[in-house]
Amino acid sequence: MNTALPTGERDFEMDASAIYAISLPILFVCIAVTIIVPIYLHMRHRAQPYGLLKHALDKGQTLPPETVEALTRRVLPTPERDLRRAVLLFGVTGVILLLGLAFFLMGLSAGRNDDDYRETGLYTMIFAIIPGGLGATYFVLSKLKRPPPDA
Repeated sequence: MNTALPTGERDFEMDASAIYAISLPILFVCIAVTIIVPIYLHMRHRAQPYGLLKHALDKGQTLPPETVEALTRRVLPTPERDLRRAVLLFGVTGVILLLGLAFFLMGLSAGRNDDDYRETGLYTMIFAIIPGGLGATYFVLSKLKRPPPDA
């Protein structure tokens, strides 16, 4: 009996090391992007007023005390910011869960019983507990009523 595949198709088997070589970099890139992009955007947003002030001071204009006070004032977290963070972390959790589910289903599909795919999928889905827990914490914080600051 000839078990060769027809032309144009090929057998694609991956072992555990190939699975990890694909899934771990994707996972770390997702985490890095989730951390680095908001930090970069926040730094760029915070630097913009200082550039305008530098330009105004170079032209010889004076700064009112209200402007200096507004720039040095600390911004307190608001429920809206916490809710945005929660939504972002829930999105990251969803991506990680889908990646893990894809690996798990690949281990069950095509009539093969591949433990490497299933284990990778399960470990990836377990890893999703971290951003999911952080997102749930921010969600709860966004729903709590905070008293206004005294000062």
